Amino acid sequence: SPETATQLENEFQTLMQTNQYKADLFPGTKEMLAALKNMNIDLVLATAKSRRELNTAIKWAGLAANTFSLTCCAEEYKPKPNPAMLTHILNKKSVKNTEALYIGDTVSDIAFANNANIDIACVTFGACDTKMLLSHQPKAIIHQWNELLDGIGNNAI
Repeated sequence: SPETATQLENEFQTLMQTNQYKADLFPGTKEMLAALKNMNIDLVLATAKSRRELNTAIKWAGLAANTFSLTCCAEEYKPKPNPAMLTHILNKKSVKNTEALYIGDTVSDIAFANNANIDIACVTFGACDTKMLLSHQPKAIIHQWNELLDGIGNNAI
């Protein structure tokens, strides 16, 4: 019901704000991020989380402070799928949209990237299944992190 959905959303936000919510990274994510950095790829994070939630998540995940060269949060920009956050990132990093790749796991992420004219690779081990993601035509579908690394290394993605 709408009331239950509102209650769950409120409880989730409370957990996020009180540092009680602790989500683990997908398996292999730390290694994948390190491999991308070793490929001299500039990592930037755009999220629907608040700044506080993001800082808590990064700390909980044990990521180094310099993992991402820039982080942008929902409270700072118009929400997804509005491209304002991605446009800001491209401008701040002096990167053309054709030089960027967005990695996401939802249909909303696909719309977000498409609205900024940025290619998107979607992981199938997140919020949406492969069939749903494919129906929105991302540039690539990633079932395991090594597929992303191979695709980038071979210029296929």
